[in-house]
Amino acid sequence: GVPVCVGPGPARGMDREFFGAQGNDDDGGGGGGGGSWGGSSWGELRLPSRQRLLASVYHAVDASGFSDGVVGDPRGPLPRQFEYHPRNPHMLVYGTMMGDLVVTNPHTNEPIAVTPARRAWGCLRSAELNVLGLSWLHKDPHHFVAGCNKGFINLYNVTKLRNAMHADPAGEVVDKVSFPRFDSLTSVHANCMDELFLCSGYHEDVHLYSLETGKLVQRLRQLHARHINVTKFSPVDPNIFCTSSFDKTVKLWDLRQKIQDRPPVFSASSDQGNVMVCFSPDARFILSSAVDNEVRQYTCDGRLHTVFDMPKRNSRHNYTRSYYINGGDYVICGSCEESCVRVLNARTGKLFTEVAMAEHVSTSFPKVSLYVQSLRGVPIHPFDFSVLVNSMPFLTSQICRVNWLESKRGS
Repeated sequence: GVPVCVGPGPARGMDREFFGAQGNDDDGGGGGGGGSWGGSSWGELRLPSRQRLLASVYHAVDASGFSDGVVGDPRGPLPRQFEYHPRNPHMLVYGTMMGDLVVTNPHTNEPIAVTPARRAWGCLRSAELNVLGLSWLHKDPHHFVAGCNKGFINLYNVTKLRNAMHADPAGEVVDKVSFPRFDSLTSVHANCMDELFLCSGYHEDVHLYSLETGKLVQRLRQLHARHINVTKFSPVDPNIFCTSSFDKTVKLWDLRQKIQDRPPVFSASSDQGNVMVCFSPDARFILSSAVDNEVRQYTCDGRLHTVFDMPKRNSRHNYTRSYYINGGDYVICGSCEESCVRVLNARTGKLFTEVAMAEHVSTSFPKVSLYVQSLRGVPIHPFDFSVLVNSMPFLTSQICRVNWLESKRGS
């Protein structure tokens, strides 16, 4: 039988017109922000100051960018997407709703490199320029791929970014490899050999690029019946990847097969549209997240393994995302019409704990509704994860780190 977990819970998104205003990424969720930021000098970027500790073991990165994150404040670009370095928990990159890129040490909240949109993409900062795709390379610890909703894709070198910030303001920040545009981008992901990366978005097609030459290697057409929100390579096999779509399916593919002429390795259906999909660290399982807390785990041959039966809000805008932590033993899950993060056992599906983010977020607005926009496990550290928390009606996003074990030990 399939283990089912019924968890208690307290009580945004994914249609095209909804994301026209809110943006999209491999997690879904809200967006926005405003203000303009002209000019090009590095002095215009106000670097994050240290935030006070919210508790002895909780702290918030000043993810509002460079100020307090008040909507409309041109000094405060709001974070839109973030990714930990897969092997270095002291390095995190995040992109903003205005096109800026920031590499930071999340443990000290000190910036490593800050790159405004004009340097990152060659265009002015704009509320319509959202960084949605981020993927660290696996073998090269200093490079990551970034993509924005306007279709620009670049390979960045952290050393160059840091030098341009501190020593060489006119220096290059983008590696020489240039990639063809992919309009309406929502997701990028590099394979484990750092040879290729996938790109998906508001299309039924997926593009495969060469990291060495920058060329479009293959255009994989009509892999789904609706747009493909997320593509992910296997962490151990450079040819295996999975896709998730709002056609209510997730699919597994093998580049060694002629994908255009053959069905996927497997296809699994959900009741609602799929927001995202990811592999377990050992690549034995696939985790799919569909709208309104519909999270399921499959074996890589397509067998349903676990259904995480969490409370429904009966909302088509309750976009859910989930990731593995603790080497794949547990799953963290958050939704953008809820203010808590659930931690669940990946093998049994049982609820382990819930974390109410309202207790760990600093906001200058007394009456706001918090929601989980994105989340990631912190590499190496057990029961350690970070959450991109946003609020309505005022956008005041923060990346909050939660170390559950330390909080329990402290209490």
